Amino acid sequence: MFFVILCAVYLIGTGDASAAGAAPDPSAPLEMLKTARTKAASSNLSVASATTGAGNIVNMILILMGVVGTGTAAYSGYTLWNNIQQGEQARGSNMTYTIGLVGGAMLTLIAVVVGAVTNFIVTA
Repeated sequence: MFFVILCAVYLIGTGDASAAGAAPDPSAPLEMLKTARTKAASSNLSVASATTGAGNIVNMILILMGVVGTGTAAYSGYTLWNNIQQGEQARGSNMTYTIGLVGGAMLTLIAVVVGAVTNFIVTA
């Protein structure tokens, strides 16, 4: 109830122009269109800059995938090797580390292949 009263007081205080009988300006949309075209013409955003920006983002994601994949494969490989060396006293599942090793290697392989194709073959 308080919100309704607050909204009514605000609307009465602002003085709605359409309620006062003021005629709308028919040239207002044309002026907005002219302003928008002027601002768009002075903008430095182009298809080439958008393509370059998107390419840089993809390259950053591929580099990050390669780093994460290499780290995962290295950690899993080391832990798997350590488990095998410990024999019966080993803690942890060898299957988990094997999956981590294969998954990290695949992630790195995909990142390197896609990065090489997009940077050296497509752009050449």
